[in-house]
Amino acid sequence: NDGSRILKWAVTEGTITTFVPAESYAQQLVTEDKYTIKSLEAKSDVDAYFKAIEKYDLTIPAAVENGTITVKKADGTEVTPGTDAIAFGDVLTITATPDDGYRLDSLTVNGEPFTSGDTITAMQNIAIEAAFRVRSSGGGGGGGGGGSVPTEPDNPSSGDGYPADVPENIPGGSLIVNPDPAKEGETVTITPKPEDGQMLDSITVTGPNGEAIELEEQEDGSFSYIQPAGSVSIAAVFTCDQGEGCPSRSFADIDPDAWYHDAVDYAVKHGLMNGTGADAFSPNGITTRAQIVTILHRLEKEPAVSGGVFTDVEEDTWYTDAVAWAAENGIVDGYGGGRFGPNDAITREQFAAILYRYAQFRGYDVSIGENTNILSYADFDQLAAWAIPAMQWACGTGIISGMDESHLAPLSTAVRVQAAAMLQRFCDYYSL
Repeated sequence: NDGSRILKWAVTEGTITTFVPAESYAQQLVTEDKYTIKSLEAKSDVDAYFKAIEKYDLTIPAAVENGTITVKKADGTEVTPGTDAIAFGDVLTITATPDDGYRLDSLTVNGEPFTSGDTITAMQNIAIEAAFRVRSSGGGGGGGGGGSVPTEPDNPSSGDGYPADVPENIPGGSLIVNPDPAKEGETVTITPKPEDGQMLDSITVTGPNGEAIELEEQEDGSFSYIQPAGSVSIAAVFTCDQGEGCPSRSFADIDPDAWYHDAVDYAVKHGLMNGTGADAFSPNGITTRAQIVTILHRLEKEPAVSGGVFTDVEEDTWYTDAVAWAAENGIVDGYGGGRFGPNDAITREQFAAILYRYAQFRGYDVSIGENTNILSYADFDQLAAWAIPAMQWACGTGIISGMDESHLAPLSTAVRVQAAAMLQRFCDYYSL
């Protein structure tokens, strides 16, 4: 019916019923209004489940300096930001257009980098942010009359050309760009320099207006592109080469092709986590509250403490000083009644709260959480009130993401590989 969508199919063949999508709790888009049965060896029945089409908010800053953000549906209709402005399944094209004399510096959707002109399918509230910066004229001096194009001091407008925007600290390696600056039309070469045990996973070049710049891979492993009229931004990701230098190579229970491999490598390489045995990491083992505060205490070079405040934290254990330090600095406050629960498995909301308070203790900017909307998650009501600011911050920074499109799972425990991933994202975000 109008205003409804197909949630899932229930296919019964003989005595076996299969749901499509399989995980019915997840928000997944069913695009076909028919289902094809692949086998007729048994009696088959197909049922369809429907639900009302969800409406979501579209948020764009009221005043975007030096450019504009537009959002259009598949039929070309421009969407006006506001409450319930978009619906589940809407295919949206998001474009950030700089004013004359400016270029797109960054574009994010729900805190994640986004390429101008790409599409996204609405499955939750969408918040868009864009920043524009002055574009160099790229030409020589001289010539009077008419209006002037603004230039930025660090983007020279002399005949030297346009400098590339390359991150200073890339985990796992670095990039050499030559020539830099480069003049319009010049061929620019990027040479990746992986650290020991690393290899290049991906590399992208984004033009002054947010467009993707075509790269040509060379036989020596370098990449080249033609310099456009404006500065480009270069991004690269390095990953483990799974060779002798792999930090987690000795762990027989670590899958080198799993999503968590790089995170475990990072945690082991930087001394944040160790194995649970000579050749084991226990990727799905629990992470305790004592283990997390010990890791943070280690990051602080294990400063001395005066004494403990929790009755269930014994003296002279491997975590005694770490818990005392965390309590002394407001990073943990326990359950109340003098209890800390050092051996309790840490939940996702507890982990977020501890990292949030640690960031505050270090004086880091945590304001991104103020503009991060997590109300769209179906299990938001499970989140404790004290954990809401922390979870907003953790989601806004990308340190924690939903278990799926609609669930944060705040009360679920964080297993060891999840803890490694959150710690890596924290350290990367704050360039530790």
